[in-house]
Amino acid sequence: MAIPFRDVSEQDVAPGLAAFLRFLGEPGNKGVRGALFIVDGDGQPIEFTFSRVDVAAPFLWRSGEAARNAVAALTRILFNATTQVPDLVIALAEEVPASLFSDDLEVKVPLCRLGPSPSPDQSDGTPDFYWATPQPEEGTPARLVLQSLFSRGPIAEPFERAAVGLNEAFGSG
Repeated sequence: MAIPFRDVSEQDVAPGLAAFLRFLGEPGNKGVRGALFIVDGDGQPIEFTFSRVDVAAPFLWRSGEAARNAVAALTRILFNATTQVPDLVIALAEEVPASLFSDDLEVKVPLCRLGPSPSPDQSDGTPDFYWATPQPEEGTPARLVLQSLFSRGPIAEPFERAAVGLNEAFGSG
């Protein structure tokens, strides 16, 4: 005979999907690794897509252009490879230049670049969001998944898991 119970975890299904775009340079600037880590509103992993590109003759590029070109190429690869359509895409501002989403790619879902973690003396502890698309309105799937992730901890935490995944996939060297 089964023990009577009610599964309350299925009642509070967190809304939507968020994709975290993460990039890591390789030693000697020989290449760049990238991941698109998609989580649900609870932060549970849904999909992990990853790739890498070589940076040919990094010494011949203007400062920052080799990395920018590699990030643009990887973003195209990752967006094409994913099987999910997230409600929101978040990238780190320190890894992804703003011009990527104005000059190179037009993204059809809400996308923001996350600024550095706020200093402890910042009043509300909320990081800066730099929206490349119009900011999602209250009640939209993008806003709901963002609020859900915020309520569960630091919004930057999935970026750490994406970096771990890249190091697992390619080795930490």
